[in-house]
Amino acid sequence: MKGADDSSEDSGDITKATGEIGEADQTPLPEFLTSLRAEFPEKVIVPRNPHNGQCLCHRPRGESAVRGLVCFTTREKATAVVKRKCPDFKMVMEEHSLDSAHEMAKGRGPRINCLILADKLSEPVIHYVK
Repeated sequence: MKGADDSSEDSGDITKATGEIGEADQTPLPEFLTSLRAEFPEKVIVPRNPHNGQCLCHRPRGESAVRGLVCFTTREKATAVVKRKCPDFKMVMEEHSLDSAHEMAKGRGPRINCLILADKLSEPVIHYVK
């Protein structure tokens, strides 16, 4: 990422993901997917630009097939990581249920295939949505 400190303990790029945030589908997730949610909290924080709807996405180093919508466990962790990695990103912190964030990631386009819990970017937790 431009301007990122290469000596940081975090790895991978965080970039802006375009797309509108629509109404979440209220259909419950299939049971086989709910077992994959063990490490994810039921509520997550998703940083979003209030002016254009952009969210952040992340691709962990060495994982060319993984690109996910970034979320965090707390507003404090979200603010700390986003301000350090993307200081020019204008954001609001939105709290979403895991199901809502799952649908949001699915609606971001074909390149986004998961949610990434990015409290610690060097050890992201991945929840596949596609």
